[in-house]
Amino acid sequence: MIDLKTPLLAIDVGRGTQDILVYEPGRPIENSIKLVLPSPTVVAAERIRQATRAGRPVFLDGFLMGGGANTGAIRKHLAQGLPVYATPGAAGTFTTILSVCGRWGSRSGPQLPMTR
Repeated sequence: MIDLKTPLLAIDVGRGTQDILVYEPGRPIENSIKLVLPSPTVVAAERIRQATRAGRPVFLDGFLMGGGANTGAIRKHLAQGLPVYATPGAAGTFTTILSVCGRWGSRSGPQLPMTR
């Protein structure tokens, strides 16, 4: 048995899911709260696919997040001839070489307009 004296919050963000464990001292670990949720990249990829189906441009803002599902959704969005805009930080999700984003057809800049 694990003998932890302090509470523990463990989060593992993977390719498809994010797994969360909340441990409370004095409680058997098998009785801890456990959550399995879609990973942020899966959620973002679905939102990109929704924009593709609606024929809307995509604007990405924020910080580096593993590509995975996002990259595939962006490539399909661009293949439909739809625009993708990204701040440099968000563009790093797909490649650390911003010129590659331009070759894909996406545009990157520090102050791009956000459309909803």
